[in-house]
Amino acid sequence: MKKYNKIFKKYGTLNNELKFLSVYNFIKCHQSYIVSLEKITTIHNNKIILNNGQILPLSRYYASQVIVAFRNYNQKYSIL
Repeated sequence: MKKYNKIFKKYGTLNNELKFLSVYNFIKCHQSYIVSLEKITTIHNNKIILNNGQILPLSRYYASQVIVAFRNYNQKYSIL
């Protein structure tokens, strides 16, 4: 999969797309958003800050799942 810093628009449900993208470390963070764990810089309150400065909403419903996945991703891929 090539990496691009772009926004993709596609018709269909996010849940269907997430089935394919989850193997690339994507996770649902809001009813209307999925995000790559690789692109997250910080999670603060109800916001996700990406490495390009863009801010995404983080819903309370998905918050704990996203935070755990982000921590696990950082532990797995961090360079010490």
